[in-house]
Amino acid sequence: MASPIGHTLAGVAAGLAVQRPDKPQLKNWLTVVIIGSNLADIDFLFGLFGESMNQYHRFWTHSLGFVALTVLLAVAVGHWVKRPMTRRTIVLLALVMGSHLLVDMFSLDRKAPLGIPLFWPLWEGYVIAPIMPLGDLVKSGEMRHFFQSLFCVHNLRTVFKEVWLLGPVALVAVYWNHIKKWVKHA
Repeated sequence: MASPIGHTLAGVAAGLAVQRPDKPQLKNWLTVVIIGSNLADIDFLFGLFGESMNQYHRFWTHSLGFVALTVLLAVAVGHWVKRPMTRRTIVLLALVMGSHLLVDMFSLDRKAPLGIPLFWPLWEGYVIAPIMPLGDLVKSGEMRHFFQSLFCVHNLRTVFKEVWLLGPVALVAVYWNHIKKWVKHA
């Protein structure tokens, strides 16, 4: 499992593939990217009602089905409040949510079932990449120790590894968007 930092870096790279935000839109763009790229981990909250914070992690919220349901819900809410989403924003949300799945597939997984249910609800099987260059986070399942267990040397190393591997990807996406803007105005 990757950290929110790793998920956000991947989300920024995916988001810039779709849309370069202008200054007036930057706040909204960043909100979609940060929330969208980390939304799959909302399943930790379900653990508050179970035996362990990790009890429901990497289940249906880590699937393309959840991405599709979330995008459809966002579109419906947008129409309901009379602020329909643009096609670019819809694609942006889908891509940054998908980046979470991709990062988790390439992250070290030590808890069975290994991987994520990528094709839920069509298939109940789990998918994991054959190589896992990204690390994992050590965390306690007990609610009273969960948050403090996140702050350890192992997890700090994992975050450094994510920044080392995903940071350049995000930087290339930023650089590429500047080149596209420069070429467009030339």
